[in-house]
Amino acid sequence: MDQLSQVETIFVDGLKHCHRTNDGTMRSVETDFFVGRCDAVVEGHCYDDSNGYTVIYPWKRYSELSAAQREYERQKLAEYEVALANSIPVSDLNAAYLEGVNSI
Repeated sequence: MDQLSQVETIFVDGLKHCHRTNDGTMRSVETDFFVGRCDAVVEGHCYDDSNGYTVIYPWKRYSELSAAQREYERQKLAEYEVALANSIPVSDLNAAYLEGVNSI
């Protein structure tokens, strides 16, 4: 399933702050807004649907949220690179490149 069609459950506290885990006092909501986002980004936003429509807005500074997301993406990329390096030997990648795109 691609990220665009995923929905995840987040939890909203009394201050409308978003969380990935419920402490037992929060209400759950489903949204696709936070798919692919790190915990710090989720927890730096508020979720308000009290007026009949949904508004998601940051309560922390954008620069802080952006830096956290960039670091999260760097870590994920490193994990993917390790997984890829362990799944397909470089010699096979080189041979596939020489043979053509559809040879793997």
